[in-house]
Amino acid sequence: MIRADTAGILPAHIKERKAPGGNPGGCGDKAMKRKAEGGGLREMLLNTQDALSTAPCVEILSNRRATVQGSKGILEYGDELIRVSLSGMEVRFYGQELSIGCLSRDGLEITGKIQRLEYL
Repeated sequence: MIRADTAGILPAHIKERKAPGGNPGGCGDKAMKRKAEGGGLREMLLNTQDALSTAPCVEILSNRRATVQGSKGILEYGDELIRVSLSGMEVRFYGQELSIGCLSRDGLEITGKIQRLEYL
């Protein structure tokens, strides 16, 4: 992951390309306009990082494991149904032999035979 809050915006192994006019990336007037409007790569990366860090994320591996990041709590827990609260929505996992294998402050891992997933 590229972190925009480090001293250099780009990692050392990535070189910034300069166009003949001196603008980075060869974007010409567009790069100058973005810089004048307060935009730029640093601001874009910071905004993207903030959006991604607060957005809930559900990752499913086969039908046997699901990882949920950004959970606000467990609403219901059983062998055939697990309901998880996310910011602004709820996700339901239906299946057989469902269990919560790992639980942290903002995430959890569901294991078992996942048959269906619903976003509400």
